[in-house]
Amino acid sequence: MTADTMPLLPSPGPTRADKLFMLFLVLVLLAVVAIGRMMYNVGLKNEISKQNTADLVQWLAQAGSQRFDSGFEPAQCAGGDANASNTWAACLPRLLADGGPLAGLRNPFTQKTPFFVARCEPGSAALAGALVIEKLTPGQPGAAQAFYPSPLGGDDPINKKMQLRLSACDHGGYAGISTEVTF
Repeated sequence: MTADTMPLLPSPGPTRADKLFMLFLVLVLLAVVAIGRMMYNVGLKNEISKQNTADLVQWLAQAGSQRFDSGFEPAQCAGGDANASNTWAACLPRLLADGGPLAGLRNPFTQKTPFFVARCEPGSAALAGALVIEKLTPGQPGAAQAFYPSPLGGDDPINKKMQLRLSACDHGGYAGISTEVTF
Protein backbone atom coordinates (compact mmCIF):
# COMPACT_ATOMS: atom_id res chain seq x y z
CA MET A 1 0.00 0.00 0.00
CA THR A 2 1.12 3.40 -0.80
CA ALA A 3 0.31 6.55 1.05
CA ASP A 4 -2.17 7.48 -1.65
CA THR A 5 -4.16 4.28 -1.31
CA MET A 6 -4.06 3.99 2.48
CA PRO A 7 -7.56 4.37 4.04
CA LEU A 8 -8.16 7.42 6.20
CA LEU A 9 -8.19 6.59 9.88
CA PRO A 10 -10.90 8.14 12.03
CA SER A 11 -9.85 11.04 14.21
CA PRO A 12 -8.53 9.97 17.62
CA GLY A 13 -11.05 12.17 19.51
CA PRO A 14 -14.75 11.66 20.21
CA THR A 15 -17.15 11.94 17.35
CA ARG A 16 -20.13 14.25 17.26
CA ALA A 17 -22.41 11.39 18.36
CA ASP A 18 -20.05 10.66 21.28
CA LYS A 19 -20.21 14.30 22.36
CA LEU A 20 -24.02 14.32 22.22
CA PHE A 21 -24.14 11.13 24.28
CA MET A 22 -21.80 12.61 26.91
CA LEU A 23 -23.95 15.75 27.06
CA PHE A 24 -27.01 13.57 27.55
CA LEU A 25 -25.28 11.74 30.43
CA VAL A 26 -24.38 15.05 32.10
CA LEU A 27 -28.01 16.22 31.79
CA VAL A 28 -29.28 12.96 33.29
CA LEU A 29 -26.81 13.30 36.18
CA LEU A 30 -27.95 16.88 36.83
CA ALA A 31 -31.60 15.75 36.77
CA VAL A 32 -30.87 12.99 39.29
CA VAL A 33 -29.12 15.48 41.61
CA ALA A 34 -32.01 17.98 41.32
CA ILE A 35 -34.66 15.34 42.02
CA GLY A 36 -32.63 13.94 44.91
CA ARG A 37 -32.30 17.38 46.46
CA MET A 38 -36.02 18.06 46.02
CA MET A 39 -36.97 14.73 47.62
CA TYR A 40 -34.57 15.35 50.50
CA ASN A 41 -36.24 18.71 51.17
CA VAL A 42 -39.71 17.15 51.05
CA GLY A 43 -38.58 14.41 53.44
CA LEU A 44 -37.14 17.02 55.79
CA LYS A 45 -40.46 18.91 55.78
CA ASN A 46 -42.32 15.66 56.50
CA GLU A 47 -40.04 15.07 59.49
CA ILE A 48 -40.71 18.60 60.78
CA SER A 49 -44.46 17.87 60.50
CA LYS A 50 -43.94 14.73 62.58
CA GLN A 51 -41.99 16.78 65.12
CA ASN A 52 -44.90 19.25 65.32
CA THR A 53 -47.14 16.30 66.19
CA ALA A 54 -44.65 15.08 68.80
CA ASP A 55 -44.45 18.56 70.37
CA LEU A 56 -48.23 18.76 70.56
CA VAL A 57 -48.45 15.25 72.03
CA GLN A 58 -45.82 16.15 74.63
CA TRP A 59 -47.72 19.29 75.66
CA LEU A 60 -51.07 17.44 75.78
CA ALA A 61 -49.58 14.65 77.92
CA GLN A 62 -48.00 17.11 80.34
CA ALA A 63 -51.09 19.31 80.49
CA GLY A 64 -53.35 16.26 80.80
CA SER A 65 -51.94 15.53 84.23
CA GLN A 66 -51.95 19.18 85.41
CA ARG A 67 -54.97 20.87 83.84
CA PHE A 68 -57.33 19.87 86.63
CA ASP A 69 -55.21 21.80 89.16
CA SER A 70 -56.37 25.28 90.16
CA GLY A 71 -54.58 28.09 88.37
CA PHE A 72 -53.70 26.01 85.29
CA GLU A 73 -52.62 28.14 82.35
CA PRO A 74 -53.85 28.60 79.74
CA ALA A 75 -57.21 28.75 81.50
CA GLN A 76 -59.05 28.04 78.23
CA CYS A 77 -57.56 24.54 78.30
CA ALA A 78 -58.22 23.79 81.98
CA GLY A 79 -60.43 20.88 82.96
CA GLY A 80 -62.81 20.15 85.77
CA ASP A 81 -66.41 21.02 86.63
CA ALA A 82 -65.62 24.71 87.11
CA ASN A 83 -64.45 24.83 83.47
CA ALA A 84 -67.34 22.92 81.90
CA SER A 85 -67.73 25.59 79.21
CA ASN A 86 -64.15 25.17 77.91
CA THR A 87 -64.08 23.87 74.36
CA TRP A 88 -61.33 22.92 71.93
CA ALA A 89 -62.16 26.03 69.84
CA ALA A 90 -61.19 28.25 72.80
CA CYS A 91 -58.12 26.21 73.80
CA LEU A 92 -56.39 25.73 70.44
CA PRO A 93 -55.92 29.41 69.46
CA ARG A 94 -54.50 30.12 72.92
CA LEU A 95 -51.94 27.32 72.51
CA LEU A 96 -50.73 28.63 69.14
CA ALA A 97 -50.92 32.36 69.92
CA ASP A 98 -47.82 34.46 70.67
CA GLY A 99 -46.71 33.58 74.18
CA GLY A 100 -48.64 30.29 74.08
CA PRO A 101 -46.95 26.99 74.85
CA LEU A 102 -46.93 25.97 71.17
CA ALA A 103 -46.36 29.40 69.58
CA GLY A 104 -43.23 28.19 67.78
CA LEU A 105 -44.97 25.51 65.72
CA ARG A 106 -44.88 26.18 61.97
CA ASN A 107 -46.17 24.17 59.05
CA PRO A 108 -42.91 23.48 57.15
CA PHE A 109 -44.68 23.49 53.79
CA THR A 110 -46.29 26.95 54.23
CA GLN A 111 -44.20 28.52 57.03
CA LYS A 112 -47.49 29.51 58.72
CA THR A 113 -49.17 28.36 61.91
CA PRO A 114 -50.20 24.71 61.53
CA PHE A 115 -53.79 24.08 60.54
CA PHE A 116 -55.94 21.22 61.72
CA VAL A 117 -58.11 18.99 59.54
CA ALA A 118 -60.60 16.21 60.20
CA ARG A 119 -58.50 13.66 58.29
CA CYS A 120 -55.69 13.34 55.78
CA GLU A 121 -56.73 12.66 52.20
CA PRO A 122 -54.19 10.86 49.98
CA GLY A 123 -53.41 12.84 46.87
CA SER A 124 -54.34 16.20 48.38
CA ALA A 125 -51.15 18.24 48.41
CA ALA A 126 -53.08 21.14 49.99
CA LEU A 127 -53.08 19.16 53.26
CA ALA A 128 -49.29 18.90 53.43
CA GLY A 129 -48.19 19.55 57.00
CA ALA A 130 -51.74 19.63 58.39
CA LEU A 131 -52.33 18.10 61.82
CA VAL A 132 -55.15 15.71 62.65
CA ILE A 133 -56.58 15.30 66.15
CA GLU A 134 -59.18 12.61 66.74
CA LYS A 135 -61.01 11.94 69.97
CA LEU A 136 -61.27 8.28 70.81
CA THR A 137 -64.65 7.37 72.28
CA PRO A 138 -64.74 4.09 74.22
CA GLY A 139 -66.78 1.37 72.55
CA GLN A 140 -69.28 -0.93 74.20
CA PRO A 141 -67.82 -3.69 76.36
CA GLY A 142 -67.03 -6.67 74.16
CA ALA A 143 -67.13 -4.60 70.97
CA ALA A 144 -64.70 -5.34 68.14
CA GLN A 145 -63.03 -1.95 68.61
CA ALA A 146 -61.98 -0.61 71.99
CA PHE A 147 -62.25 2.99 70.75
CA TYR A 148 -64.11 4.71 67.95
CA PRO A 149 -62.29 7.68 66.41
CA SER A 150 -64.02 10.91 65.41
CA PRO A 151 -62.58 14.36 64.63
CA LEU A 152 -62.05 16.64 67.62
CA GLY A 153 -64.36 19.52 66.77
CA GLY A 154 -64.23 23.08 67.99
CA ASP A 155 -67.43 22.72 70.01
CA ASP A 156 -66.22 19.58 71.83
CA PRO A 157 -65.96 20.19 75.60
CA ILE A 158 -62.55 19.50 77.08
CA ASN A 159 -63.38 19.70 80.79
CA LYS A 160 -63.00 15.91 81.27
CA LYS A 161 -60.11 13.58 80.54
CA MET A 162 -60.14 12.36 76.98
CA GLN A 163 -58.15 9.97 74.84
CA LEU A 164 -56.78 11.60 71.66
CA ARG A 165 -54.98 10.32 68.57
CA LEU A 166 -52.73 12.71 66.62
CA SER A 167 -51.04 12.46 63.25
CA ALA A 168 -49.63 14.74 60.55
CA CYS A 169 -50.37 14.73 56.82
CA ASP A 170 -47.28 14.28 54.65
CA HIS A 171 -46.48 15.93 51.31
CA GLY A 172 -48.86 13.63 49.45
CA GLY A 173 -51.74 14.05 51.90
CA TYR A 174 -51.16 10.66 53.55
CA ALA A 175 -51.46 10.32 57.32
CA GLY A 176 -48.23 9.66 59.19
CA ILE A 177 -47.85 7.39 62.18
CA SER A 178 -50.51 8.14 64.79
CA THR A 179 -49.73 8.77 68.43
CA GLU A 180 -52.26 8.44 71.25
CA VAL A 181 -52.29 10.60 74.35
CA THR A 182 -54.56 11.18 77.34
CA PHE A 183 -55.56 14.82 77.75
